[in-house]
Amino acid sequence: MHADYTTAWHFWRDVAIGGAILLALAAGAAGQPGRTVYYQVTFSDGSGRDVSTVPETHKGITRVLRIVRIEQGVRGYEILSTGPQTLTLVSRGQTYRTDLAWDGRAWVAPEDAAPAVTISTPSGPDAAPARAEVLRVKASLLELAARLLESHEKLAAAEKGLDGPQADAVAKARQEVRGCAMQVLAEARKLSGPDAAGGQPGEPTGRVEPQTGEAPKQAAGIVKPIDQVACLPHRVQVWKLPAGPGRRTYHVSAGHPEAGAAGAFYYVAYADTTGDGRPDQRIARSDLARAEQPGQWTQWAFTTDCRDVYVGKAWDRPDTVHYHTEAVRIDDNWRGLSSETYVSVDAWGLPAQPWLRSWGNLRVWNSQP
Repeated sequence: MHADYTTAWHFWRDVAIGGAILLALAAGAAGQPGRTVYYQVTFSDGSGRDVSTVPETHKGITRVLRIVRIEQGVRGYEILSTGPQTLTLVSRGQTYRTDLAWDGRAWVAPEDAAPAVTISTPSGPDAAPARAEVLRVKASLLELAARLLESHEKLAAAEKGLDGPQADAVAKARQEVRGCAMQVLAEARKLSGPDAAGGQPGEPTGRVEPQTGEAPKQAAGIVKPIDQVACLPHRVQVWKLPAGPGRRTYHVSAGHPEAGAAGAFYYVAYADTTGDGRPDQRIARSDLARAEQPGQWTQWAFTTDCRDVYVGKAWDRPDTVHYHTEAVRIDDNWRGLSSETYVSVDAWGLPAQPWLRSWGNLRVWNSQP
């Protein structure tokens, strides 16, 4: 009995320590970049160099290999995609390598965007709250599954060096953790299936144009544009605008770190129709916005009479690059938009999950129609 008590005490002590470490990692994850984008440039003389921005010219260059590394969220596991068939959790992150081609104006990625997520949604007067609630449950299940799988790894590591009853107890607990994780993952898959509350692209509104001139001085968003570039682990990100009365037109502009497909995205706008402080209904989206030159800004406009509005971007490709920083001075270089980002892992899902410390080159201003 004493031996069993000692074994159990050691096991739960290890679990407690592992949990504390895991929580510390999760708390610090928002401040970890974890997303690297760089370019391997090969010159005509045979030399090579790694650079942080895509070259602006093709002269003297024979090859540009674009390398994107994504490793974000709970350590060791990354949500890459959700769709009608399956949900993918990949250990140790993901690396994308793409040969860029010179199109006469810029180095661009091939036109091989990932297919858009097309998932059926509830309809009727209660559709918006139902979608938001299902998305919250889905996000919670995904986070729990990742934490359980992480605990499984920690228990496996703790099992090494133990022998006898202690090893047996840890091995049994490890299998229980894994079994629980698989059950959670199975439920998450159900939420990602054909009956999930994700979203459909819908018809685009407005017109995307290259931005000409500067945005108004009172524009919300980034004040001094940043040059840091990253590939993000989600597919939608929006920020909340101050509540506004009446029918009004918002203009949204954003920068593209790359020309062509790999720097392209859709402008999106959502509304909070339930008053719970989270977006629950998409009210507008643009055609695909893309730049002809790296660093170019585009702009789009939409009209709404919703009180609480969120604006941002959505994208299909997992390797899309964005201007992104996790360190900005609020009210100094980021103003007028929420300091909290709301995200979705689905390209057309509801961005109901809060994501801290995420800002980019985005500006918004409004005018009366």
